[in-house]
Amino acid sequence: MNSFLFTLVEVLAVLVVISISFPFFAVVILPLAVLYYVLLRIYIPASRQIKRFESATRSPINLHFSESVQGAQVIRAFGERERFVSESEALVQSNLRHQYAASMCKRWLSLRSELTGNAVVLLAAVLAVAQRHQVTAGWVGLAVSFAMSVTETFNWVLVNGSSVEEKAVSVERIRETEKYTPVEGEWRRPGTDPDPDPDPEGGGERWLKDGRIRMENLTLSYARDLPAVLHGLTLTISPGEKVGVCGRTGAGKSSLVSALFNLVESWSGKIELDGVDIRKIGLHTLRCMSKCFLNRCAGYLVYYST
Repeated sequence: MNSFLFTLVEVLAVLVVISISFPFFAVVILPLAVLYYVLLRIYIPASRQIKRFESATRSPINLHFSESVQGAQVIRAFGERERFVSESEALVQSNLRHQYAASMCKRWLSLRSELTGNAVVLLAAVLAVAQRHQVTAGWVGLAVSFAMSVTETFNWVLVNGSSVEEKAVSVERIRETEKYTPVEGEWRRPGTDPDPDPDPEGGGERWLKDGRIRMENLTLSYARDLPAVLHGLTLTISPGEKVGVCGRTGAGKSSLVSALFNLVESWSGKIELDGVDIRKIGLHTLRCMSKCFLNRCAGYLVYYST
């Protein structure tokens, strides 16, 4: 925006100087403005859409690279190196196509804006020759020199103006993320949050007294369109009782803790801590109890992967 405003003011100053030197030139300013407006109306929608494609094809590259680095040992163990290299090259190639299209769009705009700037220089020179007896040499030199310097500035006005629109695509993606990403519940609920007591062990506030856990018909999935990982779980864990959670990878061991701290929104059923429904209290009130929860609730949950 700063560059766009700077170059725009510079172009306006040049047009004012030429108009003062040659008043007839003021008649040409309106057609020039219309021409630039038409150029922008053609260029900006296309460049903005290409920017959307370029941004959308850049994210899979970073994701695939991160997955490949984290799983490098598994990729080598199963001999899938060539497949991952090919997938990475395909993602990069897809992104480069849109980058190339964006560069060609800019060259299309630059060519036409430079032609328009050269037309301004030509018009200023023709007017200087036509009015050589009415205008002093100083005004002629000032107008022509300004007109010659404005050719590149004309181009930068259009490029910077369109860049403002292109950069707004990032804001657009953020707004779409805010719109479609589920929002967690309230951080605090003064009306239903239990009254906290100071923690003598230095862990902050606490409201748990005994540490009794009760789950009733708990069903949890990580998204509403995904299959459930916990199905109708009902159990009661008494204070001080040690519980071992056994199962293979994907059996739902970590999902149990995610439900206890309400880290996943897509679950149904009921979970009570000391008779308090965790759905009715604020997330901060629930989650800041993590230290006290592990120290007082049901001893410890022990995990065994088999």
